[in-house]
Amino acid sequence: MTGDLVHRRAGRRGLLAVLAVAATLPAAITLAPGAGAAATTTGTRFALPPGALRLSTARIDAGAGQRVTFTGDLTRRAVADGTLELTLPRLWLARSAVSGMPYARVPRGGEGSGRRAEVRREGRAVRFAFRRARRSDSARFTVTDNGLPAGTYRVSFSWRESGRAVARGTASVAVVAGTRPTR
Repeated sequence: MTGDLVHRRAGRRGLLAVLAVAATLPAAITLAPGAGAAATTTGTRFALPPGALRLSTARIDAGAGQRVTFTGDLTRRAVADGTLELTLPRLWLARSAVSGMPYARVPRGGEGSGRRAEVRREGRAVRFAFRRARRSDSARFTVTDNGLPAGTYRVSFSWRESGRAVARGTASVAVVAGTRPTR
């Protein structure tokens, strides 16, 4: 199974069954020389060399207007020049062929904890820029579901310092179709 959207039909009535929420990260994060850390993650938290990427949730109900907030937190150390980059699924920026409505509300920017942390989106790339940032700085970016089809969406991410990628991984967000009672 490939692509940004992974789904599977199940049951006689063709109800969508969403694959289990699978937050994946390589067995060990590739770090800059001299640094060492094992990857420890849950479905909503991903270790980065200076802190973590957090998701407000890894599961939302389809068509319910729910939000997923991605937060970059510096919890381990200060950062002179670092960037957390997310690559959003294509469908999140697409429009329905039927209604013309966007599948999700994806803003051009997010919120930072001050001038040291800034969030900007260009196309599918969302960049959290940390410049002369302190250990407690953070930045966030929120996507709102307008009618995403049920499925599991993968959001790849990378952490760069001084222009070099030092950590990479993938987070997943499951959009679950509700079931309707039979009449």
